[in-house]
Amino acid sequence: MFLILTFVDFMVLGLFGEFWINVHIDSFSIGLLAAAILQLLLRVSVLLESKIVLVTNRFNARIKVISKVVLTWCLLFFSKLLMLEIIDFIFGDKIDFSGVLDGVIAFIVVVITMVISEVMIRRFYLLLRS
Repeated sequence: MFLILTFVDFMVLGLFGEFWINVHIDSFSIGLLAAAILQLLLRVSVLLESKIVLVTNRFNARIKVISKVVLTWCLLFFSKLLMLEIIDFIFGDKIDFSGVLDGVIAFIVVVITMVISEVMIRRFYLLLRS
């Protein structure tokens, strides 16, 4: 499934690079490598989110809900910033997200689109399986 979702991410990244001025990708291979790295980072983010849920389940009801919401939101937001920095560190000028907030908004839009596309592909895959 990792390979299929990496290709989904690559397709999303490539389409944004092709049709949105705020996303620039130098080449096919750079886009493919970036998609694989983003897929790996997204999986780590989801794994950390599940760990947060396990830790917060030990708290009493009110603190559990508040801490789960705050910690999950912080993880989801700051993990995207960390992903952007990792991509920038690895690829430098070969991948560029520009626009509002130095490209943070463009990057978050791309990642959210990747996640939505992955969910749609997983559901379609499960539908075909049954």
